[in-house]
Amino acid sequence: MVPELLGPWAERAVDLADPQPGECVLDMACGTGIGARLAAKRLPARVRIVGLDPDPAMLSVARAIAASLEWHCASALKMPYEKATFDLCMCFQGLQFFPDRVAGLAEMRRVLKASGRLVATVWAALEFNKGQHAIIAALRAGSPGHRYGHGAESLFLFGPRSGT
Repeated sequence: MVPELLGPWAERAVDLADPQPGECVLDMACGTGIGARLAAKRLPARVRIVGLDPDPAMLSVARAIAASLEWHCASALKMPYEKATFDLCMCFQGLQFFPDRVAGLAEMRRVLKASGRLVATVWAALEFNKGQHAIIAALRAGSPGHRYGHGAESLFLFGPRSGT
């Protein structure tokens, strides 16, 4: 599902991130590692590309697809890296799931070098995401007690609001 739905967006985001030879790259909240893999296609094999995710199952898939990359299971709120380690931090569709978004952004800043870059993608407001809106509406109708029935809008708080 991710390659079909988010693959084109990940490709565009990696284009915008423009990873360069010699840079150290972090794919934060990497899931199955699509950002790290796309960056790896653009860079020499000797460049350090790291994927970080709190879900061991996701990282198991990432390792199976790209064993040559570096994968770490840890929280984005307390990363196991030294200060100023990375030139580029990518976070594709992960930030909205952090339990403390401000702390997550601060941690990204901590591990980025002074000249480092952050490229992140997040959903716009739910009313601008027609596909996601339809899925959530269907879940609410079919399963009133489902966790998406209440609070799903919080995943879409980074985008503009209608009427603003």
